[in-house]
Amino acid sequence: MFKMRKNSLDKSSNKGMTTIEACVIIPISFSLIFLIFFLGIYFYNKNAYDQCIARALVSCVQYDEKDNDELEEEIENKLNSLLNQSLILKGDIDTDVSVEYGYTSISLKGSLDIPNFIYFGGLDAGDNWEISSYYSCPRLRSSQFVRMISGLTNN
Repeated sequence: MFKMRKNSLDKSSNKGMTTIEACVIIPISFSLIFLIFFLGIYFYNKNAYDQCIARALVSCVQYDEKDNDELEEEIENKLNSLLNQSLILKGDIDTDVSVEYGYTSISLKGSLDIPNFIYFGGLDAGDNWEISSYYSCPRLRSSQFVRMISGLTNN
């Protein structure tokens, strides 16, 4: 009465299925791989911003005897050289160095340009991921700086 067709169980009828699955799975997997890759670069650059600011402040704020303008220029030069050595895929970086009597602060704001295909353009408003950091510290005389550092290393 009912006869089962042999072709419905035959493997030869599934020839196009692998192609369709590959068309869906491969772009999604590559997008995820690139997203993880760019997230790694984003967090590396964020950490590099923090480290460069800290190193520039520590190396330059110990000179309380210098004029504010001289110290600001020295901090900017040190910061730019550190950023050029350590960043990956750097975009536009805005630095704001403020040197006042007894107080120094650095603010960095930058962006990481990423391709649109990674997140399909709909998850974010633009194709730039913003990175920012801010640090400040007091300006110390050379003797105060040495006492502070020796106190940190002796504890």
